[in-house]
Amino acid sequence: MIITTYNEGKNLGKTLRSLLSQSVQCNIIIVDSMSTDNTKDIVASFNTEKILFNQKQCSRGEGRNIGVNLTDSENILFTDGDAIPDEKWVEGMVRALDKFDLVAGKTITEGPKRYSRFKRVELSYGGFEITAPSMNLGLKRKVFLAVHGFDNRMITAEDIDLNLRVLLGGYRGGYCEHCIVYHNSRNTLISFLKQAFWNGYGRAQLKNKNKDIFDKLQKGSIYKGEIGIIWFLRNVWAVMGYLWFLLSGKKKFNRVLVSQ
Repeated sequence: MIITTYNEGKNLGKTLRSLLSQSVQCNIIIVDSMSTDNTKDIVASFNTEKILFNQKQCSRGEGRNIGVNLTDSENILFTDGDAIPDEKWVEGMVRALDKFDLVAGKTITEGPKRYSRFKRVELSYGGFEITAPSMNLGLKRKVFLAVHGFDNRMITAEDIDLNLRVLLGGYRGGYCEHCIVYHNSRNTLISFLKQAFWNGYGRAQLKNKNKDIFDKLQKGSIYKGEIGIIWFLRNVWAVMGYLWFLLSGKKKFNRVLVSQ
């Protein structure tokens, strides 16, 4: 079990209590990007050998790669420091990985309705939603290593990129309806728009890297119930993020060598 976190001390305790009370136990590896809050104290308060705490300033993708390198588990599960897995989440994901190489669970977003009602801007490949988030994701270790893990260059959309590469590698992706993780939406307009900006930036990175296949991906529909001023602002900020990558980040992104 790999958790990446940064300044999630206010939420991390709930996440760890949920994982330590699972119907099937597992070791927990936390990779913290040098939090400045009480994250380290929260982890220490559990006083259990089941939790391995590692600190390094890093991106989310890099943190998850570090976590995988710290375990030899056959199955790798990912969640975030502000997510709450259902008590049978680990059990369900492990069973699903008996059938599939890549498994996405059901993520339920909670929080203020004005923000939590917005769904992901979906992309699918071969019938699998590659935008399924890594806060509720499982892979066989051998598959993760075969596709060289997460791309450290990605700001966001690193999970979409990984999911796509797994499927392009000929591996099987599946969905676990009863593998539930609860997650809080952003609760202020500023944080919501900031998230939209970086999601747009990540989509630009994703398209730039996967330009040969991107136009062949299946796009999700626009949900009419979302349309309104906040929906409009969300899209404007996402476009701004997209353009910011093209103007300021594309050359550096393409210049950095990766092993994928």
